[in-house]
Amino acid sequence: MLELNPLRSIFRRVPASGDPRPPIVIFVTSLAGVFIVLLLALPAKAVLPVFSLCALGAAACAAIASAVLQSKPVSAEIGWNLAGAFTLVGCAAAILGEPEFITEYVRPIVPRSRLDD
Repeated sequence: MLELNPLRSIFRRVPASGDPRPPIVIFVTSLAGVFIVLLLALPAKAVLPVFSLCALGAAACAAIASAVLQSKPVSAEIGWNLAGAFTLVGCAAAILGEPEFITEYVRPIVPRSRLDD
C-alpha cells in the first residue's frame, strides 16, 4: 500500500534551508540598531553617508563569512543573501545622503597665520 509522508506533501513542505526568520530578524535589528546609534551620535546630515559605509562594511563581512562557510551550503546561501541585502541598503543610503557635508566635516582645518594681524 502507498504510504504518504506528511512532510513531503505539497501542502506541508518543510523548507530546505530551515526557518528563514532568524536571518531576517538579525538583518533588521542590526540595521535598526546601527541607524539609531548613528542618529543619536552624529549630526543629521552625516547620518546617511556614515550609515551607507556601515552597511557596505557589513555586506563585506557577510560575504567573507559566507565564503568561509562554503562547506555548509545553507549557511553560505543565507550569508550571500544577507550580503546582497546589506549592499542594497548601503547603496540606497549613499544615493539619498549628501556627501558634501562629509567632505566639509572631515577636511583638516589649517591654523590661521598670524602674520596679517
